[in-house]
Amino acid sequence: MTLTLDSLPDELLSHILFLTLGHPTPYCLEYCTWLHGRPNFEDSPLADVFNIEDPSTAPGRRPGAPLHPSQLPHVLDWIAVTHTNRRFQRLGIPLFWATRTVAMSDGLPLLLARGELASLMSRGDQALALRCMREVLVFGVSLTSPAPYVGLARVLRELPGLRRFVVCFGVQVGQGARPVVESVERTLEDVDDRRGGTMVMPAGLRELLVDTGVNAGLEFGVALCRIWSWKYAESMLAENVYPLLRFRARLLEKERENALKMS
Repeated sequence: MTLTLDSLPDELLSHILFLTLGHPTPYCLEYCTWLHGRPNFEDSPLADVFNIEDPSTAPGRRPGAPLHPSQLPHVLDWIAVTHTNRRFQRLGIPLFWATRTVAMSDGLPLLLARGELASLMSRGDQALALRCMREVLVFGVSLTSPAPYVGLARVLRELPGLRRFVVCFGVQVGQGARPVVESVERTLEDVDDRRGGTMVMPAGLRELLVDTGVNAGLEFGVALCRIWSWKYAESMLAENVYPLLRFRARLLEKERENALKMS
């Protein structure tokens, strides 16, 4: 008896897909769409899979637009799980999001939660992506503005399946698609080469994030490019970010105490 993929039970096919999907380089979802306007498909890896026969039909797509080489494996995975058959879609799309690190700006989960990336994928697929992501790398946060950190708990609550998140310093939204991808990868290379920051988030920042509502059960990480030392980064955070996080933590504690008194 000859076994084919179609004849395999769901459990075995899911295991095969789990082993074959996923890559060490992060999938830069910000490479596909930008927060400050309509989705940009000029350099989008997903633009190539909206219509394989004629990818130029995707909204805003420029024929022949370059694809960053590091994103090609993610594109091929997406094509495999979305264009093979309905069974592959049902089993493969959740695994696509669960088997890779997804790099994004801090505001993108909220856009997905509101279904505002309809040109990128359907509302249902946006909700599915949020449910299935396991590891997220957040960029666009700075060492001087506390706002992204204060709102981080709300952002991460939109990712119920999340197990690990990494804050990546030195990558800014709006510098262009290709520079974002390259900045993320260069920072992670610096970490791997021990020239940059540690991938383990320092206890002080972790505790403040937990005190402001971030799930304590998550694995926390930090990626820091070689041009900064963690000593410098933490001194900037201590001056600009930690005070507001402490204030926010005290407010939340008072709210919890008042809620207990009312119950």
